[in-house]
Amino acid sequence: MTTQGKNTKSSTKNTAQDHGNAFDFATPFGAAPELAAQVQANADAALQSLALAGKGAEEITAQMMTYAKTNGENYMAAMQGLAGANSVQDMMTVQADYAQSVFAAASSQLSALSALGFGAMKAAAAPINERIAASVNHAQGLK
Repeated sequence: MTTQGKNTKSSTKNTAQDHGNAFDFATPFGAAPELAAQVQANADAALQSLALAGKGAEEITAQMMTYAKTNGENYMAAMQGLAGANSVQDMMTVQADYAQSVFAAASSQLSALSALGFGAMKAAAAPINERIAASVNHAQGLK
């Protein structure tokens, strides 16, 4: 039984030499330079798409950091207002004003982040969409 297992192992072992180097390892698409160009263009589009997505993520992060800083400053101003309040009515007014400003800022931030996010997705998808269109045009030209 062990002999049969050894024979199976050695008989299924394949190397490039067993196949007479039918595959050109130096040029993966050696016989099809047009296909190689398509693959290269697709890879370039994917890299460009990733770079644009990264840029979009940086813009979103910068927007969020600005919002966090502004929100923190507004919070500190509200706390100073509370500390300087002379009555309960003054404290409630400061808190109400702060709550309204937080809600308005959060709504504005959500809109800004949505716009940045959709813009980043659209920009990141553009290179891929161009390659899809080029591939469709190429395929239609082969008919």
